[in-house]
Amino acid sequence: SFIMCEINHLSYTADEIIQYLSDDYLEIIHIHSYTVASWSKDLLRCITQLIGVTAGCCWWNGEEKTHMEIIFRTEKIAFDHVEDLMRIISYEPIYKQIKKDRSNDETILVGCILTMFMLIVRMKNMHLLSHLNATIRNTILSIIETVNNDELALCGYGVLSEVLTDEELKDLKMADNICNYFLQMLEDAWNLTKKKYKQIPMVLLLKGK
Repeated sequence: SFIMCEINHLSYTADEIIQYLSDDYLEIIHIHSYTVASWSKDLLRCITQLIGVTAGCCWWNGEEKTHMEIIFRTEKIAFDHVEDLMRIISYEPIYKQIKKDRSNDETILVGCILTMFMLIVRMKNMHLLSHLNATIRNTILSIIETVNNDELALCGYGVLSEVLTDEELKDLKMADNICNYFLQMLEDAWNLTKKKYKQIPMVLLLKGK
């Protein structure tokens, strides 16, 4: 989050940071993806921050493809990293701890991994990911059904929209769910105002009733 918010105040470019981090990043995530059950709180926080910084650099100023290609020089490297991230995000005790806001490391970690998924699947020539579609679909749907966090749910649907076919997406009824999420976000914003208005359910307002 710091990288995404403070990019204009850093002494290094995204390319320089990625060049420095990339090999160690891939190795660290690969090694620790096999031992998620034994992670300490400190290691969880370190892994969360490492993935967050890397994802932030990859999306620096919206030029994600350039920075992604520094890390993922081949399809195999990208594919292997998706598998590593899948091992982490599939560990149920992690996503069972997700909060409604970004108030703990588990919530931030899942958000960072979903962001990294989105970045990877948007890279061209990533047809190898088709072999993981069922695993990605089942894992992300489990997260969406379990958590009470609209932001992560929307991000999860964003990943699914990239990896599933149109027919598979229709079966998920994503449009209805996303619409409900957006309406709830609008209503939450409406309820936070300090000004006095006559408030009505946002759904009725948008329907013109």
